[in-house]
Amino acid sequence: MNSKKLKMIFGGTILASAIVLNSVNAVVTSSTFLKGDVNRDTKITLDDCELIKEHIMEEVTLDEEQLYLADVDGENGITAADYVKLKNYIEGRSYRFLIGDVSRDGKITQDDADVLYDHISETNLLDGEQSYLADIFEDGKANGKDYIRLLEILNGTYKRYEMGDVNRDGKLTQEDADDIMKYYTGKISFDDEQKILGDVDGDERINARDAKLVLQQIVANTPKGDLDYNGVVDANDASVALELYKSQTATSADIAVGDLDNNDLIDANDASLILELYKTNN
Repeated sequence: MNSKKLKMIFGGTILASAIVLNSVNAVVTSSTFLKGDVNRDTKITLDDCELIKEHIMEEVTLDEEQLYLADVDGENGITAADYVKLKNYIEGRSYRFLIGDVSRDGKITQDDADVLYDHISETNLLDGEQSYLADIFEDGKANGKDYIRLLEILNGTYKRYEMGDVNRDGKLTQEDADDIMKYYTGKISFDDEQKILGDVDGDERINARDAKLVLQQIVANTPKGDLDYNGVVDANDASVALELYKSQTATSADIAVGDLDNNDLIDANDASLILELYKTNN
């Protein structure tokens, strides 16, 4: 690209305009990286600005996730304004903050997650601009989903609890769904963190839908027939099926996972089918 075109894109007042170059019809709507971290190295630096500039100059091709991350101002397109905003932010010259900088101190750190947590627990509510900055999923709400995602982003692969894991044992189980229903019906109380984790659909309410979503996630993550939920189908699962048949204590998740003959219950035939599945796979 010649110097004249470069000057037109990145010089003077034209840079601050919202001229869209290589506009994006975004497929990606969220990421495990913050907006601005275009090279996905978990840091927002001038290297990310350089990638935005090179994309606008058609020197590099960004993938779909990178296009989402480069759209810093959320205008659904990679523009000169994205480059300016990110560069000014990094160099400390901008009053316009990036998504995630909830405390508006020019850095995205654990402090931002703490401020968001205080908002969710109603200890200290966010103002309008902070709510916008805290809305990591960009769905118009600053809630528990955003808090969990911000923690994930800040800590890399670290993930304390999955949404729905209200008993905080590190896995989604029927017990979590049951506890959500008990909370919904007033039988038990949740602390602030459990309220965040229990709002699985992010609608700022905890109800039967959240319990249903937990069960759906359990089933989606469990191989058919794996009634002891250890990730493999073996003879022990057949034994569990027989125990559930005798005691008639199968949960809805158990039936979804272990009802191989599709008669809406766990019975001796399911135990036989599980054994056949085990033999076939081994």
